[in-house]
Amino acid sequence: MASKDKATFVGWLSRELEGAEEALAQGWSLPHSLQGSRDLLDFERAHIFRAGWALAGRVADWPTVGSRRVLSVGGVPVVVVRNGADALSAFVNICRHRGHPLVNDGDRAGPLMGCRYHGWSYDLQGRLVRAPGLDPCPATASTLALEPLRLDVWRGLVFVCLSSDPPPLSVEFAPAENAPSDATITGYREQGRKMLSFAADWKQVQNNVVECYHCAGVHSRTLERMYRAEAFQEAGWKGRCRYGRAEMRDFPGVHHSIQLFPGTLVFLDPVVGLLARFYPKQPDLTVMEVTWLVAPDVDPALAALYVDLWSRTLAEDQDILSAQNAALSSGMLARSRLVPGQEDAVAGAQQLLLAAYRRGLSA
Repeated sequence: MASKDKATFVGWLSRELEGAEEALAQGWSLPHSLQGSRDLLDFERAHIFRAGWALAGRVADWPTVGSRRVLSVGGVPVVVVRNGADALSAFVNICRHRGHPLVNDGDRAGPLMGCRYHGWSYDLQGRLVRAPGLDPCPATASTLALEPLRLDVWRGLVFVCLSSDPPPLSVEFAPAENAPSDATITGYREQGRKMLSFAADWKQVQNNVVECYHCAGVHSRTLERMYRAEAFQEAGWKGRCRYGRAEMRDFPGVHHSIQLFPGTLVFLDPVVGLLARFYPKQPDLTVMEVTWLVAPDVDPALAALYVDLWSRTLAEDQDILSAQNAALSSGMLARSRLVPGQEDAVAGAQQLLLAAYRRGLSA
């Protein structure tokens, strides 16, 4: 789709959404024309990803004062730093001088964050403390401080948000009050990390991860071997959170599935855990950042088996979504028919998406 000016884009999106509420109520999806568009992706980044909470990691990922990690939220570079023994802060990761990214992934912990471009440095509270050729007096240092962002912690998981007034995480995650405690989550050890790419619009990835209607066919030798996947169908959206439990097949215990719109996945069971955040990189390219966790005192061979099965499950989804995205891009299917009781979570995710579109159009 060619780039549009704002008025033309707003008119196009408004027309595409005509009758969307009625169609969803009758069991149809949103129109498939809402994919593959650079203009729509920019709109979604601004009104969905920058408005919601984004998973940044576990509190344990910032072990010492001066530890820092970077991420992108709605296309905005973000850095999270530990500025005290019990305090984390988030900032826009852009030097106030000429806009170069301030912190790079893998930077060592330290008391200052320095820009490689011209040597400007900031302390862990985001205040400018050094600028070659410029006297950072208190007034100047305040004016040129890094832009702070909202940060909140839920059960040992760190989230950031670009919105100035997001709902507290305690409210967002209220439906998951019966999920494992923070002591349980923080007790898992990290097994590894992986960056996955899906050749699909992020909304197709969203639809795929919230339903298990496809599991018997696609994941019969992977996810279905671990869990009674039919239980995933029973979890509904409450606000922007979805929480479900599924019995494990060959190991005593329960698998917990927590999803927060947009793009956060938290899967935990007595063997392994998966923390993931997915977001659009391009109109037809979605990135998923995955952290594998292993429960304490679990047999390493069993943990390796579960991580392998989850890895293969995600690889199967990569193949399915690539083929699906290519087919939908042909424009030959206007909408999808959603199966009641099997794809209710997809309908719920699309309701959230539609509400976000409406808010963005009225902004």
